[in-house]
Amino acid sequence: AVNDVELHPNQGELISGDGAGNIRVWDLAQNACSCELVPEVDVPVSSVTVAADGSLVVAANHRGTCYVWQLSKGGGGEGSAPGGAPTTAA
Repeated sequence: AVNDVELHPNQGELISGDGAGNIRVWDLAQNACSCELVPEVDVPVSSVTVAADGSLVVAANHRGTCYVWQLSKGGGGEGSAPGGAPTTAA
């Protein structure tokens, strides 16, 4: 089940977090998942948010751990993809 959804500031993507610990970037134009992140398997994601400038996505799980990814533009100049490993904070 999906626990939280955030609209990306570009208005073309949604970021979702679910009970299985998955964080997904959904491309609304393609109606498909463009990226999937799993910071901790089977640890439910309780919330996700995107920075106002679209540069970061932050997710928190039920263990109280927060993950931060820097977003990068896709190859075509549109869309976002997390770049590198997340920064974590407990």
